[in-house]
Amino acid sequence: MSEIQAKIVRLTGPRRLLFEEHTLDIANLAEDQIAAMTEFSAISPGTELGAYTGATPLRTDVEPYPRLQGYCNVSKVLKTGFKVRACKAGDSIITFQSHRSHFVIGERQVVAVVPNNVSSATASVTYLFHLGYNALLQAGAVAGTNIAVIGMGVLGLGAVAVSKMAGMRVAAISDQESQTKRATKMGAQITSSRKHAEVALQQFSGEPGLDLVIQTTNSWDDYLLALKTVRRGGQICLIGFPGRDTGNPEFNPLAPELFYQKQLTVKAVGFSPASDVPPYEIRFTDKRNMRFLIEKIAEGVLPADQMISDEYAATDLETAYIDLLGHKNNPVTYVLKW
Repeated sequence: MSEIQAKIVRLTGPRRLLFEEHTLDIANLAEDQIAAMTEFSAISPGTELGAYTGATPLRTDVEPYPRLQGYCNVSKVLKTGFKVRACKAGDSIITFQSHRSHFVIGERQVVAVVPNNVSSATASVTYLFHLGYNALLQAGAVAGTNIAVIGMGVLGLGAVAVSKMAGMRVAAISDQESQTKRATKMGAQITSSRKHAEVALQQFSGEPGLDLVIQTTNSWDDYLLALKTVRRGGQICLIGFPGRDTGNPEFNPLAPELFYQKQLTVKAVGFSPASDVPPYEIRFTDKRNMRFLIEKIAEGVLPADQMISDEYAATDLETAYIDLLGHKNNPVTYVLKW
């Protein structure tokens, strides 16, 4: 096999998905290259649905369209260059490749090799735990920290699970009963609707107070809830984007009685270093974090299977988007089978 016809998903504008075909020559791989065939890729609902529906772009330094969709890819290695040591033919690997059927990458783009006891579908959601884990790292949270996670979409549920894994005391806030039930299975010690959250969180956190709030939504009301409930000297970590396509808030988001007097720290936590550097320079990087998380999935500590509501054929990606937007059967997220 010297040539492969690869299918690649491209979004050319809001609600305009295009499957393109590209020819890959894998007969003459460079010494450090890997040819792979995608098995499953997971949908990241916030990023992908925002781009699909035409939400305000999060980056101003690049054109919003055309763009590739997806970044949670698990693939079977078909062939490697003679110097590749990170994986071998037959291995399943995690990469940040977009939704596509085949690809050729350099060895350094391999994020992790999937353990034998983890299915490729399950492994594809590993990164959806990473954002919550990164919030804990950036907050410097330690076992016993009182945490509230606001919003029980896929990222909120992932944040609950990694907080439980790390020995935190975690509360989950959502108005949807189906999601609070899922949060309990993920490890939340208490759940509450937003209406009752202030009282519930005060009782939950006790005398130390709420050390950290992880907000996964774009809601100004949820940001205000975070400001009100976190303790003096506490932290708010934003995985969501308060104000995105919701207009200006009806309150001052830096009101002194809620921000200055509390001496709060508010952080955006969606980024972690992607560089291949020695641990003594940067201990926690994308790759090291992901390898730790897939290890915890393999051990059964992180319930990754609970993040997957259904499988769709890759060619049915648009149907999957529409079903997620319509909250069909209250999904968490879907994976695409290639």
